[in-house]
Amino acid sequence: MSSDTRDQLIASRDALLAEYKQRLRSVQTIRYSKLVDKCDTLPLLDYTERLECLQEFYPLLKIHSLKKHGFTTSGQSNVYVTNVELSIDSDFSMSLQYSTENSRMLDLKIIQLSHSRLALDPLIQHCERTYNLSFLFLGCYEYTRLCKSRAGLWSNLAIAFGYLTTNTTSKSCFQLKSHKANHTLKIRYIIEFDNLPFPSSAVSVDLESNSGSTPHANEVCSALIREYGLEHGLIEFVKAVMS
Repeated sequence: MSSDTRDQLIASRDALLAEYKQRLRSVQTIRYSKLVDKCDTLPLLDYTERLECLQEFYPLLKIHSLKKHGFTTSGQSNVYVTNVELSIDSDFSMSLQYSTENSRMLDLKIIQLSHSRLALDPLIQHCERTYNLSFLFLGCYEYTRLCKSRAGLWSNLAIAFGYLTTNTTSKSCFQLKSHKANHTLKIRYIIEFDNLPFPSSAVSVDLESNSGSTPHANEVCSALIREYGLEHGLIEFVKAVMS
């Protein structure tokens, strides 16, 4: 290879590399300018871009698949159908489909859920009826976060009270038994959708012995939770009643 040919190839390579970097900067500038322009709180019109931007603000959210295809209706309008597969943390996954026409949502369907649909049914029914994709993501994200927090609480209580017999009877109920004191403590952590789109949580306890249920146990525990926070308050309550 002659030196002239080599110089031409190097020059061509450098030119292509410079063009690539310039195009990359242009794309980044366009995307940034769109986000800046939308600081007026109005949503992005392109739902695909909206989903991609969500990942920047919700670190637990991962979009695994996003497929979009279009067709023309009898009225010569372009309708786009998008299928999305996503997960939130490692515990929650969902498949959904929505259709749009001129950036207007026409339909929204939840195809598959990893969790029981019953717990999320109020949120799903509302979002499918109103085509509110934002509510759906917000509600599912907060629901997963609360479920993760609840599972962590059960784990921490089991470690803190290894000398007691512990059992997770369900995702929402944790039980501790003291054979020495002959007491059984049931802690219920209920997550439900009372006020859409965000789920609410409620913690209650039931202390039982051979003589029956202990009155006012839940009121005392609630006072400790208000004073010390959820986990610390529960730990103090368990120490007081199960020793």
